[in-house]
Parts: sequence; structure tokens; C-alpha cells
Amino acid sequence: MKINVKKTKVIVHVFRKSGMLLRNLNLVFDNEEIEEVKSFSYLGIVFTKGGSFNETQRTLACKAQKAIFK
Repeated sequence: MKINVKKTKVIVHVFRKSGMLLRNLNLVFDNEEIEEVKSFSYLGIVFTKGGSFNETQRTLACKAQKAIFK
């Protein structure tokens, strides 16, 4: 399987015992840096750094409301 690094995104949220670790963590695959994002939508589900699904709930509620009033 070949990985397309241009389409690959990463959400970094790394912890250690005494708090957050490494703010500027760069992930590299095949000598290309993978883009870090704060949130990512996959199949209509919004994944965020904090792991909360509040953003997903808001997004889906907005889409449902638009569909109702069409």
C-alpha cells in the first residue's frame, strides 16, 4: 500500500505525567513532513485535538436543521 503524504493529516495531542509535552512536534514519513491540523472531518465526524465530540454535534445539528428547512 502506498501512502499519499499530501492527503495525510495528523492531530497531535501528546501528554506526559507533568502536563503537555512538545509543542512543535513534526512527524515525517518518507522524508516528507505530515501536516498537523487542529481538527479533521472524516465521514461526517469531526475529530479534534481535545477528543471532544462537541464540534461534531454542532456540525451535524446544523446540517440537520438545514435539511429540515429545505
